[in-house]
Amino acid sequence: MEELATTAIMTDRQSSAREQGLVHVVLIMIYKLLRITEIAEDTVARRVVARGAEKLKIHDPQFVVMGKAVLHQCFFFVYHCIREHHANQVYVANFLSTLLGHVGEAGQDYASKCVNEMLSKNMSVQDEKIGSRELDIFINKLRKSRMDPTFLTLVRSCCACQGNGIDNNQGKVCDRLFKDYTDAVIQLHADHTYLLRVEWNTDSLYY
Repeated sequence: MEELATTAIMTDRQSSAREQGLVHVVLIMIYKLLRITEIAEDTVARRVVARGAEKLKIHDPQFVVMGKAVLHQCFFFVYHCIREHHANQVYVANFLSTLLGHVGEAGQDYASKCVNEMLSKNMSVQDEKIGSRELDIFINKLRKSRMDPTFLTLVRSCCACQGNGIDNNQGKVCDRLFKDYTDAVIQLHADHTYLLRVEWNTDSLYY
């Protein structure tokens, strides 16, 4: 009983945060700070190609560091407002493309958690908010990230909800991902230019 009462109180507070407009204000802040994530991702990209001492000189400007800290708190708030809350998830899903803009190599961990929470637990979000545009964003980010597990998890979330497969989305993901998968899927190629003779243990039972 105590656990049920605690859950009811938490749900009421989550609903109040949406009804009083707090969730909307925070989502607007997240939208306004999209440029912070873009600059941070550019810093990551430049650091990847830099070499030696040059790499140490590349870092986020102070205003980006502060912006990322603000974004972390914003996404932390949103995540706990939508956790196990159907109505709030549907509401926040209206800003799905904004949330996806913050998911990346220099993005926010809680941005990924928010998207995954909505897609994996709310069929209404899958049916009403996931279209070709959103799937293209997922696939493009997956290609750009070179198989980052974060995006693999998000793509998987588009294909199933609460253990039930979503045939339509699965088909669209396959069409987009495997149409040209050379930069999205790891491939193994045997190299026979250098061969090494292996001496097998003839005493082994498995020889």
